[in-house]
Amino acid sequence: MTKLDGYFPVPLIPNWVIDWETDEAAQVSDISFAIGTKAMMFDKRIVPHEEPDFEPPAMPYHSDTHFDKLQAFVSSYSIDAFFNSLLEIHPIQGWIRASELETLGAPVPTTTLLNVLLPGIVSQYGADMPVDIFFRMQKIGDIEIIEKKSEMGAYFTMDLEFWVNQADGSLDLATNMTLQDSEFKFSAIIDDMSLSLNIAKVNVDKVIVNSCSFGRLSALTLKVELNNGFRIALPLINKSLLG
Repeated sequence: MTKLDGYFPVPLIPNWVIDWETDEAAQVSDISFAIGTKAMMFDKRIVPHEEPDFEPPAMPYHSDTHFDKLQAFVSSYSIDAFFNSLLEIHPIQGWIRASELETLGAPVPTTTLLNVLLPGIVSQYGADMPVDIFFRMQKIGDIEIIEKKSEMGAYFTMDLEFWVNQADGSLDLATNMTLQDSEFKFSAIIDDMSLSLNIAKVNVDKVIVNSCSFGRLSALTLKVELNNGFRIALPLINKSLLG
C-alpha cells in the first residue's frame, strides 16, 4: 500500500487505476474487521484525476439485517467513477453491420424497416437497402441505487449514425443523432456465482439531430419511436444478456 501510494492498477487493463485511500483507520473488534475506502477508479493519464461532481455519501460498515459473514457496500460515487473512467479507458462504441445480422439470421435494418423512425429515407435511397448503424457512448453518469427494487439507474448520452449500403457498394451517412440524458434502469442478478444484467427501463429524454441527408427529422417523433422500440425490444435484449 505504501509503495503504491494508495493506488492499485486494475489487472490487465493499462492506465486504469483504483484510488484505495482510507480516510479513517480500520474498525477492529474481537469478532470483526471493517474498513472503508474511497474506491474511485480513474484514467491515470488524465491529470488532475476526474472525480464525480458530488461527495461520497456516508456508507455503513455492517448491516445487522443481513447475516453474511463478508459484507461489502458500494456507493453511487464509486459506480459513477467506474463508468466515467471506463469510457476513457475503453470507449464503448462499435458497428451493427447489416451483413453480419443477415449471416446470424437476425432481423436486418433496412431503409424500409427504418422508414417509420426516419421518414424519407426510402425516398432518398430506395426501398430495402441495408443500413449499418454506428454507436458511440459519450457519457454514463448520475448513478442512482434503488434499494427497495434492487435496481440501479443512470443517465447516458449516446451518438447514433445510420449508414446506407448503396448499390455501388459505398456507404452514405443518412443521418446522425445524439440521444441526450437518456434514463437507464437495470439490475445485476447473481445466480450460482454467475452475474447477468436485466434492463428494466430505457427512456430517451432528448434527441438532437446533428445531420440528415434526406430532409428534416422531427426530434419529438424520433424520441417517441425510439422509446416505443426500446419497450418492444427489452425482452429480447434481456434474453440475450442472460445468454
